[in-house]
Parts: sequence; C-alpha cells; structure tokens
Amino acid sequence: RIRYKAVECWLYFSAPVIFSYDLMAMAVKSSRMWPAIIVVLDISLVLNMAPRVHRNLIIMFIIWLALASAEEWLRFGLIEAHFPSIPQEDRAEPCNCETANPCPRSPVIAFDSFISSIALFLLDYYFTRGFARDLQKERQSMQNVITASERTAEYLSKFDLEAAASTLSDTPLPPPLHSAFDSILANLHVYRPYLPQSCFQLGCDNSSENSENVSDSSTKSDENISS
Repeated sequence: RIRYKAVECWLYFSAPVIFSYDLMAMAVKSSRMWPAIIVVLDISLVLNMAPRVHRNLIIMFIIWLALASAEEWLRFGLIEAHFPSIPQEDRAEPCNCETANPCPRSPVIAFDSFISSIALFLLDYYFTRGFARDLQKERQSMQNVITASERTAEYLSKFDLEAAASTLSDTPLPPPLHSAFDSILANLHVYRPYLPQSCFQLGCDNSSENSENVSDSSTKSDENISS
C-alpha cells in the first residue's frame, strides 16, 4: 500500500515538472517536452494504477495543453512569468513583433497544434490501455491455471478423484493441460479397484505416518541383515 501511494505521488509530481520544462522549451523555441507525459501515463497503465490516476493525469494534460496553446496565440503572460528563470544565453532571439517575444502564433496554427496533440495523446492512451488490460487478464488467467493445477495435483496425489474432477470442470485450463489431467483421471478410475486400500488414505498426517512406518521398517530390516 505504501509503495502504491509512493508511485501515485511520483506520477502526480512528474506532470508539473514536465509542464515546466515544456514552458521553458516554448520560451526558447526548442523541442516541446509535453510528449514525456505520455510516458508517465503509460507507466500508470502498465502498473495497473487506479482509474482515477489515469483520469487525473489526462485532465492535467488537457488543461496544460489548452493553456500552452492559448499562450502561443494570445500571449497573456505565461511565458513572461517563466522567462526570468531562463539563462540569457538560452533565450530566443528577439523578433520583430510589437507584442512579445517569442512571436505569437496564429489562432489556426495554435488550434491545430492543440487538436493534434490531444489526438495523439488519447490514441496512445486507448491502445496502451487495451494492451495493459489484456496483460492483466493474461496474468490473472495464468494465476488461475497455476492454482487449479496445484489443487488438482494435490487431489490426485490423495486419490480424491471426485474433487479433482470438480476442480477441472470449474476452471478453464489450456486444452493440452486439461486433456492430460483427464487422461490421468480416466486411468486412475480404471486402476482404482486394483490398488491397495492404503493408497486412499487422505490427509498429510496419514501420509507422514505411513512414510515414517515405511522408514522404520526399512531401518529394522537393514539392521537385521547387518546382524
């Protein structure tokens, strides 16, 4: 539980850090950094975080992208608020615009950039979420197969054929494994009348007692032979 909360806090903390670097990239006219939030969202999907974490990250990204696109178009002061923290040698070259530096973009270009970025982000979320869900289902299915196989093997070792058959019918096993267990069950049903009654003693205590008796008897026989 503590590890889950730590990962959740890290995901929430990563988003504003990425947005801050993205704003700096806008100010210096460098490559944008917002695609890094896609990696953060993919990590939350692969780690099977709660749906509210995915939802919160998506809302944070859409709000940031809307603010960034509006700043590129209207230049309402978001870049200027962050501009003093940028070293002088890294700042963008002054332009000939009368409003601000860097120059504002046209509304059409800003809107097109906003829509295309949202589309890319949501497409990645859609496909990665499908992959993550399939992976979780496959993992759960494998766990169910392992559990059912362990229980069936335990019942077969005790010759509890009815319980083994019930376990096989309740759990969808892979066809080769199911066929192998069916063959074992069929053979044990055929051989059961010819097996000694000691084979049908159930419980670990009886098995351990039988093994101890066999061990004691073998020890005594060895002593008699040596004498």
